[in-house]
Amino acid sequence: MVNTRGGGDSPFLLQRTLDMAENLRHGIFPARWMAHAAYDLGYPFFNHYAALPFYLSGGLTALGLSPLLAIQATQTLGFLLAALTLALWARRVYGNRWATLLAVAAYTFAPFHLVNVYVRGDSLSEFWAFVWYPLILWTLDRVAEHPTLRRVTLAALSYAALILTHNVSAFIFAPFALLYAAIQRVGESTQQREGEKAEKREGKSANRISRSTQYVVRLIAPFLLAFLLTAWFWIPAIGETGYGQMGPEFTAGYFHYSNHFRGLNLVQRTFLFDYSVAGDAAAAGPFAMGGVQAALALLGAGALIWQIGESAKKRESESATHILRSTQYAFILFSLGLSTFMITPLSAPLWEHLPLLATTQFPWRFLSVQALFTAMATAALANRREGEKAEKRESDSRFAQHAVPAFLIVCLALAALGALRPERLLITADDVTWDPLLLYEAFTGNIGTTIRYEYLPRDVKPRLYLSEAVVDGVDAAQPIADGGVMATAVLLERLPDRQTWQLTAAGDAPVTFPLIWWPGWQAEVDGVVADAYPMTGSGRLTVDLPAGEHTVTLQLRATPLRAAAEWISALTVVGLCAVFFQHRGVEARRRKELADFLKAGLGSTGALLSVAALAVILPALFSPSSSLPFSLSPAPATFDFIQMPWATRGPVYFGTPWHAQLGTGDAVLTAVGALPHGVSPAQMLPVPLTWELPTPKSITATLRLVSPAEPRHGVSYGLAETTFTLAGQVTPTLELPADLSRGLYLLELRVFGIDGELPARTATGAERGALYLGAVRVTQGPSLPADAPVLARFRDLTLHAVEVQQPDPTTLRLKLHWSLAQRTPRNWSLSLRLLDADGRQLSQADLQPGYGYLPTTLWQAGELVTDYPTLSLPEGLAPGDYTLHVISYLEATMETGGEVALPLELTGVTVRDPRERCCEWQYREEQTLCAAGGVTLISLALPEAHPEGAALEFTAEWYAAAPPSADLIARWEALDAAGNGVATCEGPLAPGSRTSAWPRFAWVRAPVTLALPPLLPDGPYTLRLTLLAEGAITQTCELGALNIVPRPRSFTLPAPTYPQQAAFGGELRLLGYDLSRDADTLRVTLWWQAQTVPARDYKRFVHVIAPSGDILAQDDAMPRAWTYPTSWWAAGEVVSETVTLPAPPGDYRLGVGWYDGDTGVTLPATAADGTPWADNRVLLNAAAPSK
Repeated sequence: MVNTRGGGDSPFLLQRTLDMAENLRHGIFPARWMAHAAYDLGYPFFNHYAALPFYLSGGLTALGLSPLLAIQATQTLGFLLAALTLALWARRVYGNRWATLLAVAAYTFAPFHLVNVYVRGDSLSEFWAFVWYPLILWTLDRVAEHPTLRRVTLAALSYAALILTHNVSAFIFAPFALLYAAIQRVGESTQQREGEKAEKREGKSANRISRSTQYVVRLIAPFLLAFLLTAWFWIPAIGETGYGQMGPEFTAGYFHYSNHFRGLNLVQRTFLFDYSVAGDAAAAGPFAMGGVQAALALLGAGALIWQIGESAKKRESESATHILRSTQYAFILFSLGLSTFMITPLSAPLWEHLPLLATTQFPWRFLSVQALFTAMATAALANRREGEKAEKRESDSRFAQHAVPAFLIVCLALAALGALRPERLLITADDVTWDPLLLYEAFTGNIGTTIRYEYLPRDVKPRLYLSEAVVDGVDAAQPIADGGVMATAVLLERLPDRQTWQLTAAGDAPVTFPLIWWPGWQAEVDGVVADAYPMTGSGRLTVDLPAGEHTVTLQLRATPLRAAAEWISALTVVGLCAVFFQHRGVEARRRKELADFLKAGLGSTGALLSVAALAVILPALFSPSSSLPFSLSPAPATFDFIQMPWATRGPVYFGTPWHAQLGTGDAVLTAVGALPHGVSPAQMLPVPLTWELPTPKSITATLRLVSPAEPRHGVSYGLAETTFTLAGQVTPTLELPADLSRGLYLLELRVFGIDGELPARTATGAERGALYLGAVRVTQGPSLPADAPVLARFRDLTLHAVEVQQPDPTTLRLKLHWSLAQRTPRNWSLSLRLLDADGRQLSQADLQPGYGYLPTTLWQAGELVTDYPTLSLPEGLAPGDYTLHVISYLEATMETGGEVALPLELTGVTVRDPRERCCEWQYREEQTLCAAGGVTLISLALPEAHPEGAALEFTAEWYAAAPPSADLIARWEALDAAGNGVATCEGPLAPGSRTSAWPRFAWVRAPVTLALPPLLPDGPYTLRLTLLAEGAITQTCELGALNIVPRPRSFTLPAPTYPQQAAFGGELRLLGYDLSRDADTLRVTLWWQAQTVPARDYKRFVHVIAPSGDILAQDDAMPRAWTYPTSWWAAGEVVSETVTLPAPPGDYRLGVGWYDGDTGVTLPATAADGTPWADNRVLLNAAAPSK
């Protein structure tokens, strides 16, 4: 099959087809659940994604066809049906065979039509939307001509098919279809008269819709009926989005429409269309119009304008006919312009303000709609209606009538296919099974064929990267008893919507099953309905079971919303059948309609099939894979993250760009020996390789065992490595680590020549990413040693050891040893935080164990789990003593499972030899600010102005020009104009670091915090540095001026909405407040005034008080969310702050006051008349706004 990666992921088609086939094979309709997606835990993909083409490919697979052939048949049928439906509409509009054939060619060879198959790959649904666009317009034409229930139903079915094929395409095409239905009123009276005459001749009128409602029916009925017929899909698809994780990121970042407009790059400027994918979203790449396509559309638009003008001259003789024809031409022109406009930045206001339009994500999606109207405009170049032949000039030869359209068809085909060189995914039907699908998901990180896992149930946090099935195999995962022991568990039955288990529980416990919970999943225990709920921390379906043996059945049933939607569609179908049953007689007119349909659509069957077949056959002929000089069966199955993430068979070529007919590169990997499905820690793993070496060169290779986290997250996660020299037959052997954890690992191969690495390449010469020869699964990890130390016990987890590796000065690689006493149904996340000796956080990483590839649900009790997380260190970090905080938590609730602080010693340091970087460091050494004992202060960035009261924070940059002779201490001082010290701090040059441990040429950046007095007068100050060694001053340097500026203060009395005076201990005063309420949130803005400079940093409290006196909610903090303590206030200063509180229902009052945070003693509160307030709490006069 076609392989795509840059523009899409064609292997998605395999997973969607296989899962759909399994649903259909078991008689499940509608399909809503992909049972084997999300690493075999299930995913509600079909509930949200319009999948009509996959019902076709899945149905063919269920009938026995291989998934590969089923997908190819579905794509081929899509080309043919799109050509057929376009022929129907074009013949109706133009009435000319050559115009029809030219329209079919322009539509079939529209670049975006081919891009959906050969570049995007996974967009089978959007590709099939091309089938329904013209069919919808053709059926609307027929409704306008004779609005019978049968024709209205056919139009509804056409639009319903588009909704079920690709809901985004249905959304963006709806305005065009509605407009077309509306304009069909032009010439309506003539059509009505013709229809009435036809009915009188046939003696039938029972199926007529009354004339008074024709227009409304024709405009609304097809669309309303389509929505009723498809309610079973679109109502749950929209109404249940809240069950998933489709957050704002679905339309943010790369997926925001503003990144994908097309301006001057809307049209490619070459004859042959370039299908290569652009490197960034702003470049158009293949998501643009072809040059030939645009030129012919422009010429065709001119021809349509001319034909509209010609038709205007004939209004007197054939007014209704010519007006209707001109209206259709005008619609084509308008729609061509509108669809083009929506792709350009000029349409940005519409994208910003029209509801739901932003969810389309890519403005270039309108290229599919535009392709329809460019094809119809192009057809105008061959338009001569059959009745106009007598009007031709004698000079027009019959040859010219056929030659021009034929030439244009050839141009369209050559322009679209001439440069099409699709990559092929070289696999056989035997390669398409569940295990490769699970490996593909784990390797790419995609979930259920979605990149952003937007349909993953919201309880699944953190997101998944792996499950037990990926390691142990499909259906091998076992239930987990939370806090208990599962004696036995046997899977008796598994269907896409049903599982039956036979369990024996050792004690009462919640039992979590290897299945993601989603609304609709229900449980029965021994035939009795039981509550099923998602386990916090993993989102897996959980049932509370008592001790003993039980039969548990899990069944996916319809939610009330899904059931109601399905009933709406079912009743609509029943109603239509009932109406049609009343009129089941076959009339002569209906037989004539069928004959007209066959004549219009199939009259040129051979030509249409030939045109459409070109799009399928020619790319295969041009592809180098069509004449491969090898068999797929013994060829190695390799994969990479950039080009071919699905394991594809065939030789791998390394080195210079290679092409099947041009050369063989520097080295060719032709075979990889069989790899064991499961391995054990400390095992020797031989990997037999067969090579062809076309030229005698010295070529070596490195074979590494890595975690999938390395290609997926871009982190270094190598676990074993060996280097060898290439030969015809070579078997490098990897020694697996003794502490290798249970999990999934990859074999990475890199090849090196004399001049460096030789990249792997595809059959067409495209450079591949890091190459992987296969997956290695460790099904059982090492046992936990009996004497393993314990550093900390967390909930569920135990931390045994932490080892530190520092491969470079800015990278800290940790080696963490963990274990479980019992299996856990929760996936715990870790927060790793590195702090310096002053408690300043330097680095933080929040991640799952193994970056998601060692989830805690995978861990087995009694096994040692070794993880290698990495922290990024600040540049210039000094060697010394630090603290590592390890925190476990559940991402879903942020509940903490435990925390431990561990001392660490880092020895790495950045060394910058001036002899290697002379110019930079000569400049730096000229900036010597202070030096002593071989250490030089070379840089210090002070602010031009610093606000009063704020701590002065800056970074000192040190350089060891010589090996430091002693442990230096830095004393930093701020001096006023008289030379008096106003603030000082003293400590090592870098927190926790001894300069005697610094090597020569060490470069260190150390943070410094100098706490200034909160009420420091503004004006100039001086920063002084004193360097001490063993208590003695070795150097004193004045480093520069420090300008303190006054803090912005307000002394203006406010005009609050609710004035109210109250005093607190003679230090603070309440002036008034403002109140507002939004939904369940109450906001109160308090206005305070300092009567004098407060003696302490007081805390204020705000209470929400019930009529009973109970405190319903409260907020205690220093002013302005802890950022403006009262000791900073000046006498007479007015300070406002807004406090947000939850607003409970009912009546309540607000109370405020102040207290000493250290002692808890409240400040005496008195009213304006001196009356003391009870409990030193001032009750605000205004009642809180009620709901």
